[in-house]
Amino acid sequence: MFPRATKKTREVRFFLTHLREDNLQPEAVECYLSALLNAGKTVTYVLHAEIPKPRKYDDTYGPWHNALSPGDRDLFDLLQELRDLEVHRKGGTEVVSRIEMRSTFETRRSGPNTPIVAQYLAFGMYGSEVTVGVPAYLFQVGGAAETKAIDLFNRVNEGGPIDIVVACGQYADLLEGLVGCFVQALAQP
Repeated sequence: MFPRATKKTREVRFFLTHLREDNLQPEAVECYLSALLNAGKTVTYVLHAEIPKPRKYDDTYGPWHNALSPGDRDLFDLLQELRDLEVHRKGGTEVVSRIEMRSTFETRRSGPNTPIVAQYLAFGMYGSEVTVGVPAYLFQVGGAAETKAIDLFNRVNEGGPIDIVVACGQYADLLEGLVGCFVQALAQP
């Protein structure tokens, strides 16, 4: 049931996986974000086209959408709207990068001092944790956006930038839930 919509949710996950890669350039982030937003919007178009008659898309979509928490509903609507802004209008999504400091663990190579290092590690005297700067990408809605997108953006993150990976991960979950809701509705007589 709904094979094309299910395939589109896999596309969303594919682009999300690429957004999670380290050391992406800002333009690559913009490309993957655009592709993810397009695939996400297409999920709703394909569901609309695939639902067998006489059922109506809104009979399933409306209750699903209304059952979302206000935060999830606003995030879903925002990302759907941002796709429309990017494709049909002037744009309005601005990708911003910043450097975040994150802890990571460094792998040590074996050498003549390995037993000594192992003893220090065992006693907590020699840490293998290293703090490094990695880019984090955020998006914010710019002045070219329409009032609806700006209002949704302000509700989603109180007007500040939104972490792209976190928001797109939630969006992917919501899209999969939407398809699941349609599958479940079709299973009912």
